[in-house]
Amino acid sequence: GGVERLRADGVGGDAQRRPVATSLFAQVTPPQLPAVAWFRHDTVDHTPSVDDARQRTVFVGLGLELPRDSPAEPPARLLVGGARTETESGARQIAGVGAEASSSHLFVQLDFRGRVRLDGVALTPLP
Repeated sequence: GGVERLRADGVGGDAQRRPVATSLFAQVTPPQLPAVAWFRHDTVDHTPSVDDARQRTVFVGLGLELPRDSPAEPPARLLVGGARTETESGARQIAGVGAEASSSHLFVQLDFRGRVRLDGVALTPLP
């Protein structure tokens, strides 16, 4: 898990805009179980000097590790999740933010790391 915070100085050609973004995230993988759960909460304050200019997104999901032919193979997971974004009225008036007050999304994701051989060179992505 972790926390991230970012401030941008000037966005979209407007040097006066200084949005601040904060992200809180966590992943849980129970010992001895082929499962994973995760959570992420993002907040973007598009105009910190205005009270109702925030956009919040929450992601949640669950997944199962898929069977492998051998323990040496990298794991693959099938994940199911959802996301909900809510945008305050002050933020919806800012160009590029989006006009919808809220949106919800469901998704299915296949997550895996692969090994590839290219011109005799073994490439293995970092874990």
